[in-house]
Amino acid sequence: MLDAAEAAFKIELSHRRAGVDPVSWALAQVNLARIYEARLDITGKDRGERASAALALQAALDVFAEEGLRSFTLIAIDAMERLRIRVVPRDGV
Repeated sequence: MLDAAEAAFKIELSHRRAGVDPVSWALAQVNLARIYEARLDITGKDRGERASAALALQAALDVFAEEGLRSFTLIAIDAMERLRIRVVPRDGV
């Protein structure tokens, strides 16, 4: 199910242009990051999900900050903090 959700968000992001509706684009990035975070929780292995989630969250954070959306900025910061403190060994290590 997570693979299907990830694919759906990637398709959605590919059809959206950040310049046209930056907030919707950024929210889709946060949702994609949550998929990566869920996969980390379920598998207990990091196969690049942490970096992918951090990249999506940073992109969203930039948009939220530019738009002055404090509550959404805090959501992205909280998610980044969860990634930072989560201890998940890399696969094969």
